[in-house]
Amino acid sequence: MKKILYTIVILGAATGFFLFSAPGLDILKKAPDSNREATWAPFMYYNIARLHESMGRHDTAVEIYDEMLKTYDRDRRRSGQFVEHDLSRHYVPYALYRKGICLKKMGDKEYARASAQRSEGKSKEAEESAALSEKYHTQACRIFREFIDKHVHHKLYPEANRLYNELQINLSS
Repeated sequence: MKKILYTIVILGAATGFFLFSAPGLDILKKAPDSNREATWAPFMYYNIARLHESMGRHDTAVEIYDEMLKTYDRDRRRSGQFVEHDLSRHYVPYALYRKGICLKKMGDKEYARASAQRSEGKSKEAEESAALSEKYHTQACRIFREFIDKHVHHKLYPEANRLYNELQINLSS
């Protein structure tokens, strides 16, 4: 409970600091009135997803990252100027990367569950968990491939590439 409370306090303080800092105000001032809410959406989605991720709710975090990326794509198609805001452009690669990480963790968890069920002699449940693990790992692999294709110069590129190769090896064996 304390960890959750500390996380909320830290996120609140960071959000407040950013909102009232010079870069935050500059970004907000650049945004046209109709897009101010949309400009801040990726920032808020990302922080909420990270909070769920820190609590171990990876499935919820994946849904939030999905919604964030869909919102970004929809707004980018609707208005060309939305893409130019630093805040949106900054958080999208991180959301894509974190979504892949969450899917990988979900796959690892299902793989561990399948191994435990095999050792207990529950073959049917083990097969279901193994299939779910493969599904999550395949999705994570696809997400990391997308990250690698779109964000070649990003600082997380080497790590995403390593995870992609690791997942490819695991899926092929």
